Amino acid sequence: MKTSSRIICAAFAGLFAATLPSCKKEQGCTDISAVNYNPDAEKDDGSCTYSNDTTPAYLVPTEYSFTNVNYTGQTVRILLLRDLSSKIGTATTTTVTAAELNAIYDNSNALYASIATNKKLSDKVSDQATKDSIQVWFSQIESLSASSNTYVRADGVDLKQMVEKTLMGSVLYYRAVNDYLNAISLKDNATVTPGTGTVMEHAWDEAFGYFGAARDFNSYTDAMIMSPGTKDSNGDGVIDDKSEKCFYYATTAAKRDDNTKGMSEASKTDFTKHLFDAFLKGRAAITNKDYTARDNASITVKRNWDRVIAATVLHYINEVKADLASSSPDLNKHWSELKGYAGMIKHNPENLLGTTGIANLESYIGNNPTEITSSKLASAASQIVAAYSFTTEQTNGM
Repeated sequence: MKTSSRIICAAFAGLFAATLPSCKKEQGCTDISAVNYNPDAEKDDGSCTYSNDTTPAYLVPTEYSFTNVNYTGQTVRILLLRDLSSKIGTATTTTVTAAELNAIYDNSNALYASIATNKKLSDKVSDQATKDSIQVWFSQIESLSASSNTYVRADGVDLKQMVEKTLMGSVLYYRAVNDYLNAISLKDNATVTPGTGTVMEHAWDEAFGYFGAARDFNSYTDAMIMSPGTKDSNGDGVIDDKSEKCFYYATTAAKRDDNTKGMSEASKTDFTKHLFDAFLKGRAAITNKDYTARDNASITVKRNWDRVIAATVLHYINEVKADLASSSPDLNKHWSELKGYAGMIKHNPENLLGTTGIANLESYIGNNPTEITSSKLASAASQIVAAYSFTTEQTNGM
């Protein structure tokens, strides 16, 4: 996100006016070691840059085109998640069994073996409680599809969205942050294995793989990112799942940037560029054993990824707000997406919301769409804005 100008005390408009802080804390870079450190900023906005980021003594490529790059396992899990969500979607016309869903979840049919073998979603879920929830939801989908041709429960919970968003958080995001980025300094960076590089290089690549970006991501417009499979970068007539498509979090980042295009400069975001550039800088730094730059890049990735998720929570708060006002049939879907994205925040231990903020947010959102109210939405928005210092424009228009 671009560093914002000083935000002066102002009232928030619309639904959130009564509950959000009346004075905005200034956003900017709060890291004193960064070249764009802002001593007046009270909330970090993910914009920090560092001297060795801007003038490194080695080449930082413009594409993720390093030697010995391999994140095929991450690509397969993303494709399995896509297939799992698609399969659940067919429950509106046919019975979808728990066994069929588990076959994709466990990859028991060895799907995408041409990309990588022995990869599954089920063995990468963050915790047992989440695994248990997934199995309950699979059984509920089977029952609902058999009896009513739906995947939406009687209380309004959209199980397609719950499964997809829960696995986005508990597999893709959790593993990228905790297995790879937070442990990157512990990895070996001396022994090179052909095809995968050093253990440290490979770990960084795997984190990038879970982000879901094409290798020439900076050359894609937001529209291209939001419509995967529209750019054949190498002109071979095939859109390659491994290098030319954008999935899940990469797409989500582009959607949030697209939301802010018509806003003032202080409110526009550039999550896609901040994240991709940081992934490029971190990988180049590891190869060149520049560990300060590696750590700076890791911080930038985690901060911006956290902000993308928080901004998406705001987006769905606004969607649900509009649904309530118009009695829209989209309420169940949007509430479930809100619930799913809110549940992702905890997977980054360095999230800005914190344990208490997360608990409060989950309490406001509730357990199903029948519990949500305009007042609770306002409180949920207030919780996010207080932690992430989104501007008024972003809060109301994200």
